[in-house]
Amino acid sequence: MQIRVICVCDLGILTGSRDKTIKLWVEGDDGEYTEASMFVGHTDFVSALAFAPASSIHPDGLVVSGARDATVRLWNPVRFTELQILEGHKYQVGGGKMGVCQQVLTGHTGPVLCTLRVPRGDVWSGSGDDSIRVWREGTCVDVIPAHADTVRHLAFVPGSGQAVSASHDTTLKVWDVEARACTSQLWGHSSLVYAAAATPGGLLASGSEDNTSRLWHLGGGPSLQTLPHPGCVWTVDFLPDSDLVTGCADGVARLFTQDSSRAAGAEAVQVFEATLAAAAEVAAAKEGAGEGGAAAGLKLEDPSVLREPGTHPGQTRVVREGGTGMAYSWNAASQSWDVVGEVVGGPGGGEDTLAPAGSRVVGGRTWDYVFDVDVEDGSPPRRLPVDAGENPYVAADRFLAAEDLPTSYREQIVSFILQNTPSGQSLPGASSGHAGDPFTGANAYVPGAPSAAPPMRPSPGLTSVVGGGPDPFTGSAATPGLIPAARYLVFDALPDPAAVARKLGQLAPGVPAPVDAARVEALAAALCAPTAAAPSAAQAETLAQLLAYPAAALFPALDLARVAVARKAGGPIAQLDLGPTMAGAGDAAPGTICAALWRALQRDAPAPTRLTAARLVANLYAEPETREWARAGGAALTAALATALPPETKAARHALVTALHNAVLALVAADVAGGAEILSAASDVLLSTPGEESETRVRGLVALGTLLHTVRPLRGGARGLGLEEVAAQLGGEGGDVGQAARELRAMLAR
Repeated sequence: MQIRVICVCDLGILTGSRDKTIKLWVEGDDGEYTEASMFVGHTDFVSALAFAPASSIHPDGLVVSGARDATVRLWNPVRFTELQILEGHKYQVGGGKMGVCQQVLTGHTGPVLCTLRVPRGDVWSGSGDDSIRVWREGTCVDVIPAHADTVRHLAFVPGSGQAVSASHDTTLKVWDVEARACTSQLWGHSSLVYAAAATPGGLLASGSEDNTSRLWHLGGGPSLQTLPHPGCVWTVDFLPDSDLVTGCADGVARLFTQDSSRAAGAEAVQVFEATLAAAAEVAAAKEGAGEGGAAAGLKLEDPSVLREPGTHPGQTRVVREGGTGMAYSWNAASQSWDVVGEVVGGPGGGEDTLAPAGSRVVGGRTWDYVFDVDVEDGSPPRRLPVDAGENPYVAADRFLAAEDLPTSYREQIVSFILQNTPSGQSLPGASSGHAGDPFTGANAYVPGAPSAAPPMRPSPGLTSVVGGGPDPFTGSAATPGLIPAARYLVFDALPDPAAVARKLGQLAPGVPAPVDAARVEALAAALCAPTAAAPSAAQAETLAQLLAYPAAALFPALDLARVAVARKAGGPIAQLDLGPTMAGAGDAAPGTICAALWRALQRDAPAPTRLTAARLVANLYAEPETREWARAGGAALTAALATALPPETKAARHALVTALHNAVLALVAADVAGGAEILSAASDVLLSTPGEESETRVRGLVALGTLLHTVRPLRGGARGLGLEEVAAQLGGEGGDVGQAARELRAMLAR
């Protein structure tokens, strides 16, 4: 999920995310950063981070975090445990250096989004009221009218008397701290600026909603360099060696360097460029279709044109704002550009019309649909924003969180979205499609219609059966419990060999050197025959060649590998080249399972590829011949799955929770690390699963219960994620969902 805040400190790099977790990344001897630990406890997304060096009271130092759950939390960075929760804020805790509350400072007329302690002990605060306030010993000593819009971030320039402010007005300003005067203003971003950071040498970096990070000189002038990203850049920071780290909406933290000897390898650069190209393609498609409110074919100007005065009264300019066209008219009397409205397609798709400014703007951005929803009698309507193609459950959860409404409204909100968007059924692309057969679409899930999951079977694993045997007091048989789990689950449905070959033939034009069709048909027939047969050496080589295909054409090969692992025909597994574990995926040779999964589990890979990869991972954990390989790279594998396959569709939730279920059994059996990552990912799946997906809910509850049954230190984190409340809510249901929820709740109560 989106990385919202980064803190470079003595420990390494700390990142805070919308997934409610904090992660610590440490540089290895090879210059690569790997995840060292994860802090779990916040109940909403993390928005602020700081590190306090070692002291006599805290010899290990302290990690300090703030979140939208309105708490500040203190963590031990060595034992990765939560030490204290500081409460008192009514709303989200934003950026700044934090500590024990000694005084409450009031005065801003808008939300306070950032704070900065400057030399001599003054504190600067930036707010949604467009101002910076200067505080000294608890008293406001100055109010600076800093920007034309929200002051989002404040940063100090090390070794100088200067500070930098970043604003929603698309600019940055450099300030003389002592004089409290602006010394330069930096223009160039085309959308909201969220973050800024500076080096002692005077190099400044910024992050913006325009999907770029820019480098500047503090003295002013145009940006020195633009670093494109595949999504909004929420946060930036510099390392001591002046390398830049950015946090992006695609859930990835990236490092940029001026030192050519530290530059990433060709493969990593290629992946980054492919990610940018995919994001640009999506943006271009939206622009060409007139999505986001801008009429198709309308020429939009950069917002920077509004810095120039108009040529005559009433002159109109249409500029790009958040993917839409916003019209401005020149007011000669006030010598300013007045907002007229948003340019949208007319009712019949013909001439352009003007909608009132802000009519589809919620939370600082423009949406495809905004509905006024009457939730409570006597209260004003709430604004429900939805994008075309968005999963209605994701939109509903976002709305409930933003409006602080109970989750009991969830199904009503989803129904409202489905009934009030085009076709009266579902948003385009929002159906939680679950294709049991990715080649033919068989068993495809349609909202409102019954769905069938791919056939699955238990696999021999842990042999204990919970609750078995007669009651020693009454002699009656005890009711078997669901937690802890005792069996692995396997995706073993056989695809139609002809459909596999046909799909590979359709994908062949996008492959540089496609495998001969006859060889593909022979391999598919051998693996998918009613009676499993070990493929020949030549057929095993064919599978390796298919596994080297690019991500866009990879899912048929992954599905054949899934079958090979599931059927355990001796030959198929023996001849599969697994390669290094996922922790070393960057060094994996083409044609190995590791290299194929690494390409498949990228956010820009096609959905069928990512989905089939998750099913393959589930089988790799389930079968004894491949389990140790999967377990050895478990943390990296879980992180890759959770990043690449958000639980936004029924198929994704089902595949992801099954892989996590099997990962838990492998973890428990071997007593290895990695439980925190599974806890976070499985919790996300469970919290995203609607009521009609009872099997997915059961698997999520059982996976979490099995994990917490053995790894007791994670129970505090589970409570912090709200699992106790979820278990209490689901415990009233019938069947396995209710039973598993009651068992999980009883465990968390201990």
